[in-house]
Amino acid sequence: MQQKWSTAKCLSVLGLCLLFMIVVNVYLTTRVNPSGQVFAAPKLLKVSDNGDCAACHGGDRVLPDGHDETKSLPGKTCKACHNPKEQNLRGKVPLSHLHLWNGISCRDCHGEADPRKALTTAQCLSCHKSYQEVAKLTKDLATNPHKSHFGNIDCGQCHKAHQKSKLYCNTCHDFDFKVP
Repeated sequence: MQQKWSTAKCLSVLGLCLLFMIVVNVYLTTRVNPSGQVFAAPKLLKVSDNGDCAACHGGDRVLPDGHDETKSLPGKTCKACHNPKEQNLRGKVPLSHLHLWNGISCRDCHGEADPRKALTTAQCLSCHKSYQEVAKLTKDLATNPHKSHFGNIDCGQCHKAHQKSKLYCNTCHDFDFKVP
C-alpha cells in the first residue's frame, strides 16, 4: 500500500530545500577575510576606478564600519594608510585589490574576457617575468615558497584573485606566510 504525503510534510520538505538553497547562495556570494570580516564577492563585470567598490560589488557593504569613503580616491591612496610596515592588507584582501591599488586594472590581465576566469601562470609571468624573479621577492623568508621542491607550480595553486589565497605548501607543511 502506497502512502500519500500530507500537505504539511510536503511544505516541510520544500521549506528545508529553500533554506538549503539560501545557505548555499550566501556561502557562494560572500567571502571572509582572516580577521573574520565578511566581504562581498564581486558580482558585476566592470572595470572600476580603483576606489569605486560598487562598480564590482554593487550595493554590498565591503568596507569595515568607520572606514573613509573611497569612491573618489585612486587606488594608490589606500597604500598611504595600509603600508607594509603599519596596516598591511596582504592576506586580508583579495589579490585583485592589490593589483588595482597598484594601477593594474582587470582588463590589463584579462583583456575583454570574463575576469572571473582564472589566469594562467603564463599570463601572470607576462608581468612578473619568471619564477626566478618572483622568488627574489620572497628570498628573505625562512623558507622561500617560490623555490618549491615541486619545481615551478602553477601560480593559482596559492594565489586567488577574488577569494582568500591559500598557501599550497601548507597541504603538508605548517608555514606562517601571508599569501597575497
